[in-house]
This record gives sequence, structure tokens and C-alpha cells, in this order.
Amino acid sequence: MIQKLRWKFVVIMMSIITILLSIIFASLLVSSRAQFLQLSLERLHSVIRDDSPVKKMPSPGVASPHEREATPTLVVSIGKSKTLRILKNQFTYMDEEQIEELVAYADSGKDDAGFIREYNIRYLREETKEGRIKYAFADCTIEQSSLRSQLFSSILIGLAAFFLLLLIIIHLSSWVVEPAANAWEQQRRFVADASHELKTPLTVILSNTNMLLDNPDITDEKTGERLYHIQAEAVRMKRLTENLLQLARIDSNTERPVFQTINFSLLLKRGILTLEPVFYEAGKRLEEEIEEDIKLRGSETGLRQVMDILLDNALKYSSKNAVTTIVLRRISVREMLLTVSNEGTPIPPSECQKLFDRFYRADQSRSGIAGYGLGLSIAKIIIEDHGGKIQASSDGYNTNTFSVRLPCIE
Repeated sequence: MIQKLRWKFVVIMMSIITILLSIIFASLLVSSRAQFLQLSLERLHSVIRDDSPVKKMPSPGVASPHEREATPTLVVSIGKSKTLRILKNQFTYMDEEQIEELVAYADSGKDDAGFIREYNIRYLREETKEGRIKYAFADCTIEQSSLRSQLFSSILIGLAAFFLLLLIIIHLSSWVVEPAANAWEQQRRFVADASHELKTPLTVILSNTNMLLDNPDITDEKTGERLYHIQAEAVRMKRLTENLLQLARIDSNTERPVFQTINFSLLLKRGILTLEPVFYEAGKRLEEEIEEDIKLRGSETGLRQVMDILLDNALKYSSKNAVTTIVLRRISVREMLLTVSNEGTPIPPSECQKLFDRFYRADQSRSGIAGYGLGLSIAKIIIEDHGGKIQASSDGYNTNTFSVRLPCIE
């Protein structure tokens, strides 16, 4: 439980950090893109109006760093006669035919500004007072390269920051959950110690009670009834201490089940045969639909305990003359489904998951039935140790169902 709490803390913290890092780097990237767009449009407005001189493309090996960073531009105009005139040209890598294609693409656009992805060029269209149309083009190769470099750098920095923070969070998580771990350990020790201490006096009480019940000198009926009550309550207390001891062992991870190949179909049938007379004496019936030869890797003792818990619950909480139905079948090659359904008071949907909490009793209708609310929590732990899942459901009328999914082998 503490490990789950620790990793839940790590996952929550890393999720928050990932979201924050993504927002920060995405904001920087969007900001840079907007800044490049603004600068590019300003340059296009400048060259199309001839407000500033346009630098010529430098010769290789001669240009200064500032000149090498200049964005190449192209300005053309089209008169009423549709004659193309090149006013400024830094696109030395393009011939006149390609320039005409750029103008045709820009002329077909609805907006006065746009981007030609095929050539990685941004354009601006403007009509002069003389009725001529001027087009300015800017090569955005350097801009796109800078954005790609920034994206690549952001990913590298983000990954490095993520893993560094992951190591820090994992280290801090043990410190964060330490108070809970200490409290959990103290509780576990108390439960284990108290259970051990209770076992001896309960054994003595049961032994003496059995001796008194077998004593032929005790003939008083009321005394006999009192002894039977003492015996019944002592048995209940003994079961409670055994359950508490089992939970303490599970929590401390000192008792790991030994897994082996088990014919679960056969194990389930044997369990039903054992409990069938108990149901019969209570005026209730057991019905089964068990698929043959379903096998799995698991603990026979643990799985038998789960069966006993589910059937015991069905016996306690089913209505008079009710039928309990056990169904076992494969739902895939590697998974099987066990359902135990009984007729009785429907379990509210809000309480179905709470049934597996320790010491939880569903409602007032169950309060008069013997039990401490530990059986289903033990069953859940055993099922999860086998890599399965258990859940409760109700049709809302008169049938409650406990479903167990477990991995099986071919």
C-alpha cells in the first residue's frame, strides 16, 4: 500500500511537471514563431514600398555574419498589361519561369499575405496608386530552420529536465510518504501483536468451554445455553484474530504464496460439494455452470479461501429459499471469468466498490449478520496477487453478483 501511495505521488508530480514543461516550451515556440512572422512581414512591407535598401546576396566566403543571416527577398510588379517586371531579386537560385509560378500562386490566393509551403516562401501583395500590383517574397528557410532547431533543443532540454526531476521526485517521495509508512507499520505491528496475544486466551476459553459442555454433571439448561453462547462468540473472535493475522502477514510481505498449476474447475467443484450441505440446511440451493479443465498458475490455498469467502457471503446475505449460481467459463484464451450470483437485498451502486474495504459493512440490513468486513478485502488481495480483478455489481432488483477475472493457461 505504501509503495502504491509513493508511486501515485510520483505519477501525480511528474504529470504536473510534464504539463508545465509542455506549456512553457510550447509558449516559447509559439512566441518565436509569432516573432519571426512579424519580422518577416515587416521586411516584406519594407521592401515592397522600397523604404529601405535591400542587401544583395553575398558571395560565398566573403559575407559577414550579419549578411549571411539576411533573409533573401524578391519584389516584382505587374502592370495593367499583365507584364511581369522584376524590381529586386535576391532569389539567385530561381529562374524567371519559377518566379512566374510564385506570382501565379500568390495571385490565386484570397488573402494579401500568405505562405507557399512548396517553396518555403512567404509573400505579400499590395496594389499601388497607379493600378499596378506589387508582390514581395521572402525566403523563410532560415526562419523554419531556426524554429526546427528550437523545437529540437526544447525536446532535448525537456527530456533532460524530465528525467532529472523524475530522479529528484523519486528520492523525495520516500521522504513524503515516510510518516504514512511509519503509521502503517505501527498499525500492522499492533494488529499482529494483538492477534497473537488474543490467540492464547481464546484457545483456553474454547478448550474450557468444550470441556464444560462435555461434562455430564452440568444439567441446567440455562447454563448449557450460556456455555454455547460463550463457545460461539469465542469461535467468532478466533476467526477475527486469524483474519487479522493474515492481513498483517500480507501487509508485511513476509508470506508469499507458492504458485503451481491448478485445475481451477476441479477445485471449484470440490468447494461446492463441501458447502452444498450447509446451503441445504439453511433452506437454500446452489447451482453451477462450470466449464471443464480451466487451469491456472496460483495458490490452491488462497484460491480456495476466495471461493469460501464468496460462497459464505452468498449464504449469509441471500434471501430465504434463494438460489446461488456459480458460473465459471473462459472469456478468452488466457482469461477466465468466475461469477457468484445470489438473490437478496440489492447492493447500492455507490457501495459496490466499498465492500472490499477493510471492516466495511454495506448497510443496516447486514448489520445483524455475523462478520467483521474482512473477508472480501482478503479475497481482493489474493485475487490481485494472482494478477486478477474482483468486483461487485447488482441488477438493482434482487440479484447481487461478484465477478472474478483471472489469467488462465491453455
